[in-house]
Amino acid sequence: MKTVLVTGANGFVGYYLVQHFLRSSYRVVASGRSKEHSFPDHPHFNYYDSHFIFLSTDFVFNGERGMYSEEEQRSPVNYYGQTKVFAEDAVMQYPFQWSIVRTVLVYGRSANGKLNFVEHVAAALRRNETLRIFHDQVRTLTYVEDLASGIVDIAERKAEGIFHLSGKDAMTVYEAACKVAQFIGQNDSQIQPICEGDLNAPAQRPKLTGFTITKAQKDLGYDPVSFETGLQKTFQSNAVS
Repeated sequence: MKTVLVTGANGFVGYYLVQHFLRSSYRVVASGRSKEHSFPDHPHFNYYDSHFIFLSTDFVFNGERGMYSEEEQRSPVNYYGQTKVFAEDAVMQYPFQWSIVRTVLVYGRSANGKLNFVEHVAAALRRNETLRIFHDQVRTLTYVEDLASGIVDIAERKAEGIFHLSGKDAMTVYEAACKVAQFIGQNDSQIQPICEGDLNAPAQRPKLTGFTITKAQKDLGYDPVSFETGLQKTFQSNAVS
């Protein structure tokens, strides 16, 4: 039986990764963060010739053009993006098999009660709150089960290199929020379109990201659902799988 270590297993994406690896007959070793330290005194770690898969982000790009492919130059505009570039560079020095998975604004049904973007929009609208959402930022939102499935496929195929795993529908964040409102039967007039310049935000965000997923489609058979189908899966009545 193959074994996989999933770090951040108690997080949003980590939960789904564990479920998908278990369905694929892996032995899963799950780790997460807590106030208690697992090895407080003298930690000892074994070094294995293992395939390392690292999860990165669209924020490694500057957002000047959007629909980025894996080969395009990275140029982050904020500290978060810079940390991911540093981490990617470190992964590329790993002496064994490695893969970097970049993704975009992941959504779906949360398992730990911490709302993601889509759930946050729905919850706020149901409370009749007004939302201010960027209309000048384009993303290819990613359904969480598509991302988890794609990562398992990378592990199964021992596919190396950089892969972009995201949704296939490019839209502004404002358009995505309006689609959520329409899906749950709420009035999208509660959603106000704003530009990034309208906020005194401490960190700049890339305006146009989103990914070209041709490589993942060809090499992995990656086939993400539409945003509308992702919303159906997110808000369907049955519990998290």
